[in-house]
Amino acid sequence: MKALRYKKTWCKKKKSKNNIQLQQRALEKKKKEKQVNDLQKQKNKLHDLLEKGVYDIGTFLERQKSIVIRLKTTQEEIEQLEHEIKDVLEREKHIHQFVPRIKNILEAYYATEDIEKKNCLLKSVLEKVTY
Repeated sequence: MKALRYKKTWCKKKKSKNNIQLQQRALEKKKKEKQVNDLQKQKNKLHDLLEKGVYDIGTFLERQKSIVIRLKTTQEEIEQLEHEIKDVLEREKHIHQFVPRIKNILEAYYATEDIEKKNCLLKSVLEKVTY
């Protein structure tokens, strides 16, 4: 009985924490994508300013280099955020698979009197126990 209450509480807390992380990463990704869009617009305006003669070639190249570096950095940050989002989703998936498996093993463990079976059940979820 305690195990079921603990499971429900633990799952809710874990799911809530994962959802918050997921939402934060998604918001950060959206901001970074907007930054990329803004930087692309800036890059396009640079060409216009060069064509109009507002910028000389040296200034144009300097500013273009700066924008390209910022673009690359922002795109790398987006890739990192996508990786983090994928990790959070993967953890969520594993949690939903792990909890029912442990529940079944615990039920089988308490249902049997055979020590060998109990040992096998414990070994199926534990690698090593240190006393």
